Amino acid sequence: MRPRNEQGFTLVELIIVLVIVAILMAVAMSS
Repeated sequence: MRPRNEQGFTLVELIIVLVIVAILMAVAMSS
């Protein structure tokens, strides 16, 4: 585990989550 900052999220993790959500939304819209 990497050390985390006070907010509990790193910038990279936040971006990854946003990308996953965007992909899920795109799949839901296309289906």
